[in-house]
Amino acid sequence: MKTAERENKSTDIHDIFSLLKNFRRINTLYAAELREFHIQYNFSRLIFFCVVAVLIGSVETMFSGMINQPAVYMNWFLIGFSLFVLALLIVKRRAEEWKFSIQAEGIVHISVVVFLIWGVLLMQISNAPFLQGFTVFIIIVIGVAAVFMLNPLYFFALSTLCLVLLISPLSALYAPDFSLSLPQIYMCTGALIIGWLISGLHYLSTIELFLVRDKMQQSESMAELALASGNLGYWNWDIESEKIYVDKRWSSMLGYSDEARVLSFADFFSMVIPQDRQKLASKIQSFLDGSEKTYTYHFRMQAKDGSWRWIYAQGRITMRGHKGKPLCMHGIHQDLQDIQDRQKQLTESEARFKAYTENSPVGVFIVKDFHFIYVNPEAIRITGYSREELKDLKLLSMVYPEDQHDLVKELKKIVQGQVLNSEYTYRIVGKAGNIHWIEVRATLLDRTDPTFLLSVIDITARKNAEDRLKEYATFDELTGVYNRRVGISLLEQEMHHTKRERSVFTVCFVDVNGLKLVNDTWGHDEGDALIKTVVGIIQGKLRRGDVLCRLGGDEFLMMFKNCSMENANRIWDRIQKKLEITNSLSEKPYTISVSYGLLEYGHSMEISVMELINMADQKMYDHKKTKRTNAIDHGQNI
Repeated sequence: MKTAERENKSTDIHDIFSLLKNFRRINTLYAAELREFHIQYNFSRLIFFCVVAVLIGSVETMFSGMINQPAVYMNWFLIGFSLFVLALLIVKRRAEEWKFSIQAEGIVHISVVVFLIWGVLLMQISNAPFLQGFTVFIIIVIGVAAVFMLNPLYFFALSTLCLVLLISPLSALYAPDFSLSLPQIYMCTGALIIGWLISGLHYLSTIELFLVRDKMQQSESMAELALASGNLGYWNWDIESEKIYVDKRWSSMLGYSDEARVLSFADFFSMVIPQDRQKLASKIQSFLDGSEKTYTYHFRMQAKDGSWRWIYAQGRITMRGHKGKPLCMHGIHQDLQDIQDRQKQLTESEARFKAYTENSPVGVFIVKDFHFIYVNPEAIRITGYSREELKDLKLLSMVYPEDQHDLVKELKKIVQGQVLNSEYTYRIVGKAGNIHWIEVRATLLDRTDPTFLLSVIDITARKNAEDRLKEYATFDELTGVYNRRVGISLLEQEMHHTKRERSVFTVCFVDVNGLKLVNDTWGHDEGDALIKTVVGIIQGKLRRGDVLCRLGGDEFLMMFKNCSMENANRIWDRIQKKLEITNSLSEKPYTISVSYGLLEYGHSMEISVMELINMADQKMYDHKKTKRTNAIDHGQNI
């Protein structure tokens, strides 16, 4: 955030007024950097000022006949102090302590104070005319203000101190002959004010210089970062001399020493693979002639290890001579070899993927935002849609409505990382409206923009076979009613229920009379038709919840739930009447007849399932014995 503020603030500085307006904010943002800059700036100028001071002191001493003895001592002091500071600066510079030392700033401030006070004292104790002393004084004041980068408030304090020393009565103690008239005081005050103004302008201009330097460093850093992050090498081609200056990244991308180099154009061209040289030369010449507005090209260059690397070049003309003749070009080279290698691997991977999926017996769908972005031939076969039609459809539009919620729920779990991949069974609706059972394995390809690879196997045939097996295991194949195993299981459950609820139910054992004679006389198809007719009559008269199962052959068992014997007899009477009506309307050569045995089961009875069935079977046989049965001849009833 602070760096961004610095960048914005540096762009706000256009002149001295904008600098004054933003002075406090700049001082806050650059506090540490400005302090270091002040130290470095003032130290370099302190060396210069000390050399000048030695020269001034030496010249004053050479003409010592024009000044009194105390002034000579002052000059020797100036020379000695300046030489001492020079020696100290040299030692500090060699030790590189002067860059960050707190003492360094103190040396500058002490030196400035000494130089200004020396100028005041020299003017006071010298017997030279006022103008001569004043000239030395103003040179010192303006020199300090113009050379050193001093805070205007600090320089104002020093100026006030100098003015106090000039007009103070205490000066009579060491310079009894010195006195200033009012105009002379005005002149000294004016010199100090001029020095203060110069110091303020110098201070602000130096800060502006610092901001410009900081902005340039930021630009260089950003350019360096951009070049480094993009694996870019910089080059500069002096067209007339045919010299190409390249930076260290340009050299390092080809495996050479990590330093800037100078190449001749011939050396550069010899590094380009022979197959690309003619096209590259033509490209460069077209750009220099103005035939092409941009210079961009891909070509291969030889690295130090002898390998060939793909390079992307881009450049522009940065200097033109007489009549627009190109003199200089700047540009970048980017190493594309890694990109080319990855592209090659990606192409090979895509080819392998396509070869597998296009010939796979598994349907492959790649789905992004529930839209199909890839389908293989097997996916097309399963759905019945063409590739173009599928790309216009959404995944959920094909999923069976009752399965849509489950599919979305499972895909969300995969995106949330709860499962890495999953395998589920769903139904889809094909183009023709037919329902397919599919086994889906979902794999997440992209979590940010959810993309899935769905591997789909059509299991419709298997599912239908499983359903048929389940049906065979549950229902009688001929009649469609429960088979013996399921019927006995349901009877056992009903017995437990009756005991728990302390209720009753009634069972009825049914036997179809004369089935063997029908089979022997008119064939098994007619026997099967007889059984189906009896089952249809019985089912038509049962209540909701009652159960009918085939025990085998011509034997059936019925369960009348929550039903007493009396109510069961009423139900049977309805069945019997339906049989009579069927016989009266039938043109069959025989009469349909059944024997039955009803038995009520109460919660207090302690018998097993098979004992209950056997008891009902016995009731049926008792009914069969008492029922008149006619022998069957051709055309007679049974």
